[in-house]
Amino acid sequence: MSLVFRFAARSDAGAVRSKNDDSGYAGRYFAVVADGMGGHAGGDVASASTVLDLAHLDTRGFAEPDTVLPDEIQTANAFLNKLVKTNPKLSGMGTTITACLVTGDKLQFAHIGDSRAYRLKKRRFRQVSHDHTFVQRLVDEGRLDPAAAEYHPHKNVLMRVLGDVDASPELDITSFPLEAGERWLLCSDGLNAVVSDRLIEQKMRSADSLDKIVDDLVDLTLEGGAPDNVTVVALDVVKAEEEHLASSDTVPLSEQAVASAGRFGDEAGQHTIELDVIPVVNRDALEGLSPKEGELSPLSASMVERTLGVRPHTLVGAAVAAAETGTIPVVPRNVDEHPMAALLTGQPLKPVRHTYSEMLGESPAERPAHDDAAAADSAESAHQPAQAQSAELDGDETEYVLDQDEIATVRAARRGRRWFLPTFVALLVTLVGIVTFLGYVWTQTQYYVGEDDGQVAIFSGVSQSLGPITLAEVDEHTEISVDDLPRYDRNRVESGIFAENRGHAEQIVENLEQGIGGEQ
Repeated sequence: MSLVFRFAARSDAGAVRSKNDDSGYAGRYFAVVADGMGGHAGGDVASASTVLDLAHLDTRGFAEPDTVLPDEIQTANAFLNKLVKTNPKLSGMGTTITACLVTGDKLQFAHIGDSRAYRLKKRRFRQVSHDHTFVQRLVDEGRLDPAAAEYHPHKNVLMRVLGDVDASPELDITSFPLEAGERWLLCSDGLNAVVSDRLIEQKMRSADSLDKIVDDLVDLTLEGGAPDNVTVVALDVVKAEEEHLASSDTVPLSEQAVASAGRFGDEAGQHTIELDVIPVVNRDALEGLSPKEGELSPLSASMVERTLGVRPHTLVGAAVAAAETGTIPVVPRNVDEHPMAALLTGQPLKPVRHTYSEMLGESPAERPAHDDAAAADSAESAHQPAQAQSAELDGDETEYVLDQDEIATVRAARRGRRWFLPTFVALLVTLVGIVTFLGYVWTQTQYYVGEDDGQVAIFSGVSQSLGPITLAEVDEHTEISVDDLPRYDRNRVESGIFAENRGHAEQIVENLEQGIGGEQ
C-alpha cells in the first residue's frame, strides 16, 4: 500500500520582525520547515536556499530510501557553505531543518535545531522532535528544572543548526512505520513560543480541515504578539490514489543538478555579468553545459525550477520570493559599488568608464609621479573623453560610466569615511556600555533559590557568571540544610531553581521545607 500526504501550510513574518526568515514546503511525499538565522543578511537566504534545494525529494522510488533524506540535507549544508564563501557577508548564517519524507509505508524523519514536529496517531499526541538548545541540554542533564526552562534567559540559544558553523552537522534521524490516518504538524519555534502544546494538540484533534489547523494556529500566534516569524505545515497521511502514483515521475537528485547547472559563459553564446544573485537556469538551456571549474552552480534555483511546476505543493515564507523571482537573495559584496546598485534597481549601464583617479577626485598633479614619462601619460589620459578611454579597455574588462553628479557623490562619500570610523567606534563602545549596564540591572530583578554554605538561600540575580564576575548575591538565608533535602530537591537547589519573583522564591522555599523527611 502506497501512502501520501494531504497537506496545508502557512507562514507569517509576525508582529515584530521586519522580514520573514522562515521557509516551508509541503507536498505529497515531502514536507519541511526551516527557520533561518543570520541577522539582516542571511536568515532568509539560509532557509530559502535549503528548502528549495530539498524540494526535489517530493517524489518516490529512491534507490536508498533510508539514507536519501540525511544525505540530501548534508548536500544542502555544503551548498550553504559555498554561498558563504562566495559572499562573506553571509558568514554565520544558518537554519533549522525539520523534514518528513514518505518512502512506501515508512516516514523518514530528519531534524536539527529548535523547529518542531508533532505526531497524532491513534489518539496519541506527542512531540517527535528534540530541541537542540542550550536550555534543553541543561534540562536533559538534570541541571535545570523543565518548568524553569520556559523563562530561562538563554532559552533561544541553539547548539546545532545547518549552516557554515559546521561542515557536517549532526542530524537526528528516525524512521517511523506509517499508517493512513496519522496527522503530523511541523512548525518553527515562533509557534510554540506563543501557543502551548496543549492548544496545538487541541487544534490538531478538533479540526477536520488542514487549512483550518494552520490558519487557527498562525492566527493564535499573531493574537499572542508573534515576536518571531511563524510557519506551520499540517499533514494527513492518506492512501495514494492511482493518479497520484501515475503522475509522480522520479527526478535526478541534487548531485546531478551540480553536474548540469553551471554559470553560463560567453562560449555558450550568452554573456553573463557576474551578479551577486543566483539565477534560475532554464532547464532546456542546461543541455550540453557543465560548470566552470571553481564556480558556484545555481543549484537550488535550477532544481526548484525543474520540480515545482510539475507537482502539487505549497511553498511558504522566504522560499516563495526566491521561487517567484528566480533568485536566491545574496547580499552584494560591496554595497557602495555603483554597478551593483544599478543592477539591483534595474537601471541600464553603459560599458564605458571614467578613470579610477577621476572617480577618486585625484588630479594628475595629486598623484605621485614615479617618473616624468608616467606623469605625462597620466596627464594626457586624464583629459581624454570618456568614450576614448573606454576603447583602451581589454576585452575582458568591464567598468561603468558615472556622470558628474555620481562622481561628486563618490568623492563626498570618501571624505565622509575619514570621520565615520572613529565616530562609529565611539558610538559602539557607548552602546556596549549601555547594554551591559541595562543587562546587569535586569539581572538584579531576577530571583532564584540556591545553595550558600550548605544552606538553602534566596538569591537576587541569575545563577550564571561572566568569568570572575558573579551576577547574583544572597538576598535571604534560610534555616534549611541542603543535606536534609530529598535527593531530587537537593539536585534542583544545587543547580538553582528559577523564581518568577520574590514571592515565588519564598513559595519555593516553603515547598522545599515541607518536602523534608521524604525519600533521601
